[in-house]
Amino acid sequence: MALFFLALLPIPSAFAQDGQGDVYVEASVDNANPYIGQQIIYKFKLYDAVGLSNPLYQPSDFEGFWRVDIGVISQTVEQINGRQYTVTTIATALYPTQSGEATIKPSSVVLPETVFRPKTTLTTQPLFINVQALPDGKPADFGGAVGQFDISAVLDRQSANQGEPITMTLSVSGTGNIEQLPPPPSPQKWRTTVTAGNYSSELQNGIIVGKRDYQIVFFPTATGKQALPPITLNYFDPDAGVYRSVGTAPVDIEVQGDASNTYEQPSFSPEASLKLKSVSSLIVNNRLSIGSLILLLLLPLAVVFISFLWQWTKTKRQRQHIRIRQQKALPTAIQQLNRLTFSDTQTTYHQISQIVQKYIADKLNVNLLGSSTLDILELIDDAGVPISIFSNVMTLVQEIDEGLFAPSTQDVSPSRRDAIVKLLTEIDHQWEKQ
Repeated sequence: MALFFLALLPIPSAFAQDGQGDVYVEASVDNANPYIGQQIIYKFKLYDAVGLSNPLYQPSDFEGFWRVDIGVISQTVEQINGRQYTVTTIATALYPTQSGEATIKPSSVVLPETVFRPKTTLTTQPLFINVQALPDGKPADFGGAVGQFDISAVLDRQSANQGEPITMTLSVSGTGNIEQLPPPPSPQKWRTTVTAGNYSSELQNGIIVGKRDYQIVFFPTATGKQALPPITLNYFDPDAGVYRSVGTAPVDIEVQGDASNTYEQPSFSPEASLKLKSVSSLIVNNRLSIGSLILLLLLPLAVVFISFLWQWTKTKRQRQHIRIRQQKALPTAIQQLNRLTFSDTQTTYHQISQIVQKYIADKLNVNLLGSSTLDILELIDDAGVPISIFSNVMTLVQEIDEGLFAPSTQDVSPSRRDAIVKLLTEIDHQWEKQ
């Protein structure tokens, strides 16, 4: 079956089945009674008994839902009432945003005009969803997480000098509404900054599994051995109907430095950090001592220098993180490609598409997963990469698109996978040389 294109203009609705029964469409959801924020899967199916050319898919606007487009997830052959149909299934992950009765408006497919049939639009029936409100008993710091979640954390180091930052990379993953969530609350009594990092997702067993990284920077103010307290995420488990929590374990750190030393790291509280003497104590016989005058002159310079040093260190660390991400992009992609489970063409190429998109996201240091082919090429073009890289990437994504929408249901051969690995390696070699 040929490639599905999104219709950009509204098209009048017709019937869900053409006059001869050659083509018809239907829509369904896997759960008609979800909770707010719970993932449900919407499926649009096109049944084709005549071998359509270039049908145009127009999805619902999914008003009242946060959506993640999954795309074509299968293309099978079925015998229905004595006729053989090619059945193409297009999926969308939906997350209800408010409780009460919700309607998923119809989706359509436009059949182009042929010598045997005029242009026709087939439209599904609307779907009615009963969205349940979350039950009482929410934890105090509940941020709206609904689903099943895991959480993990890695520190860039476990020892530092007093006043030096320690960075934690916190990863939240699961089947829920991760992309919409605020960062987990930081521990009290710790000076921290939190930055949301990369979001990625992949299709596993027909559902979207997402992952969001957060950079949490801790600023230790005391010396000695101490423990970074757990980071906890409270969430609602819709399968069990209860609130749960998941968190990291406490991590021991060592902060070096003499707490009695006269030098103290500047902080946000001048009274606590600068310990200035009163002006009257600096004046002896109506004269300001030379040492005190030098101290007064150097203090602002010291503050400026320390601020500059901290910003420089932060920028350097960010660049290092980006470089590490770019260096790991190819080995990670090859490792994932070598672990492919070869099934039908569309499923395998969907896995390959996710791997290649993640590779490009890592090389550009952007959030790219879920983007269309056009979006990917525009991002690469905007990044100013050489034309040789752009051309090879375009060849790769076009080949993946052809595989995604190919009518064949035969398995993808390992040699085809090896050819993709070779092309990806060539792209990476060119990228590293620029």
